[in-house]
Amino acid sequence: MVLETPEDSTLGHDVRGDEIKLLEWLVGKDADDKEVLAKAKALQAKGAKERAEHQKKYNDKLEKEERPKKRQRKLFE
Repeated sequence: MVLETPEDSTLGHDVRGDEIKLLEWLVGKDADDKEVLAKAKALQAKGAKERAEHQKKYNDKLEKEERPKKRQRKLFE
């Protein structure tokens, strides 16, 4: 399980506290528990936009690294 902490500080509360509560809530529950599956689905939907943005940035970076670099002219020959 991956707990995502949003970078947006405008939420008005400590997101890490929510993550700790979530971990405490998960103690003793099975992975196929209906409540766990519903919570996982809701959290996936909540973080989908930010994950997509980060994935796009990563893909753009990889694409930029794959482009052939132009040779720099020597200043002093």
